[in-house]
Amino acid sequence: MILDIFKSRDVIDEEGVINGSTDKIITSYGSTNSSISSRKNERTEKVRSKVVALFMPMIVAILFFTQYLSKSSISDDAALHSSILSNEKITSVKGNKFVTLKETTSSKVSDLSSLKEKATAFRNHLSNNGYTVRDGFMTFFFKEDCELYLNKTGTCYGNNPGTPYGLYQLPHIPGEETIDLVPDYENDGYGLEIRIRSDEAIVLMGITPPKAKYFGYSHYLFRTLDRRGDGNFTAIFASLDDTINPTTINVGRRRKNVPYNTAFEKEVVITTSGNKNTIRDVDKALDHADVPGKIRNLQRISTTHGGVAPPVGLFHAGLEADKDTLTFLHRVAIIEDEAAREKYFNNPPVIIFRITPNDDEKSIKSKLSTSIKDRFPIPLRAPRWSFSERRFENALNDLESAVRVDHNIQAEAEVEKFPLNGNKCILGYLKCLGDNGDTAYFVSRPTFTMPDENSYYVIIGVNHMASGRSQYSEVGALDKATATGVSSFNSVKDMPGSTSIYFDGDDNKYLYALTVRRNCTGIKFCMELPSPPAYPKVDFDEPPIFTFRAVLSPGGSAGPDLDKLLKDRVFFVKAPQN
Repeated sequence: MILDIFKSRDVIDEEGVINGSTDKIITSYGSTNSSISSRKNERTEKVRSKVVALFMPMIVAILFFTQYLSKSSISDDAALHSSILSNEKITSVKGNKFVTLKETTSSKVSDLSSLKEKATAFRNHLSNNGYTVRDGFMTFFFKEDCELYLNKTGTCYGNNPGTPYGLYQLPHIPGEETIDLVPDYENDGYGLEIRIRSDEAIVLMGITPPKAKYFGYSHYLFRTLDRRGDGNFTAIFASLDDTINPTTINVGRRRKNVPYNTAFEKEVVITTSGNKNTIRDVDKALDHADVPGKIRNLQRISTTHGGVAPPVGLFHAGLEADKDTLTFLHRVAIIEDEAAREKYFNNPPVIIFRITPNDDEKSIKSKLSTSIKDRFPIPLRAPRWSFSERRFENALNDLESAVRVDHNIQAEAEVEKFPLNGNKCILGYLKCLGDNGDTAYFVSRPTFTMPDENSYYVIIGVNHMASGRSQYSEVGALDKATATGVSSFNSVKDMPGSTSIYFDGDDNKYLYALTVRRNCTGIKFCMELPSPPAYPKVDFDEPPIFTFRAVLSPGGSAGPDLDKLLKDRVFFVKAPQN
């Protein structure tokens, strides 16, 4: 393209050629008239100078960028290790030079046989080099399981009723002050939340889920001591960094233009730690076990030291009773194949280790490594972005008009933006309800109860998946008293075609409409609200809470921008009794 610019007649009267570099042009003509030739050469020289001045910065930038890309290839495991231990944003977290990947010829993996051998070699290497390695495991938590926790917590933290959660069951270690959250596992020496030393690591080796709309791996500060003065422990359940998702995960893919679906059924390793020395040793053990660098990911913990409160760090590490607790969530949404779904949830293909340095010189040196350079800073969160949905507003207004004709609407409930950010929650001691940076949240807290089948809600809005603003979207109903998710209505199975009963229009496919009833028998596009004595349920004298999720911007590394999405609309209906 640059050569064509130089050869254009708009630039030089006669066709020229490039000789060696872009700053010297040699014309291919000759002339017997020296004065004419001199004037032409003078004019050519002026044009040449202008062209070079105009395009040279562009050429230099292109050459520099090309050289930069060649140096930042993740095919070199050593380079990847170096990046993991730097203070830059890295691939497994988000927003860095490794985020944009492309598919390779790596095939899908269906079982753990290959990783089991590597896991054994990994464990043996660490055990022989000053570490104690303990086994953990994963179980999946469904909305029906909330009942097990309510006696202990009184809440299910606004769980997503449409998708289960993978929970790390981690072994406790000697000297750890434990919290008796779930007796079934605590009696066996495992916990959903643990206190962790600043020099420990948690390592997951496994296979990513079968093809689905979304998955994510997140780690959280679950419980913290309010150090502002009252001294009470608060379950703030706040993320410690961005979620590792199909866009950002390292599973053996190369740079640039990653197809989203190439992240599924692939081998993966995720290390969670706040200590760079331990991470180096974990990487050495992975090298020894022949685990490729290109499937390794890091979840950093920004730790405090010596009891110093934020903003020095986010997590107060230690085994004592006044230290924070750590927990993990693995989200998987809408697996396409039902048989694969049951297999993955019933027997998660993961191996989990809790890795603790022995109390020797290695551990003492690690505990003394308290300077800024030896630990991770408070992470920067990946920016949210999406195109505006404003173009669908008129269609949504038309849908509302049609709904008002068909239903005896008594009131409209407010729908609010519900921005959640783990950093802000931790620094402000705010409850974050297991936030996910990959999700944009709206919430509606209506005041009208549904005591019978004549009382129901109509909800309308934009199908954010159809509009291209998210990988999938979902409406959920929660029990207000316990924040337990009870039912859902999603953009994959439920929303398509749901507005056709009200009107036909060009933007029909980008919208959705549903009713929320006590009994949906024979009613299309209906989300049923379970009644007592069923569990989970919403009591007759309690209004439901409605949540709205738009998950992961296509092509982005985080959730959509709340300000660019149109709010859903919630209407309460009291049908006339016959």
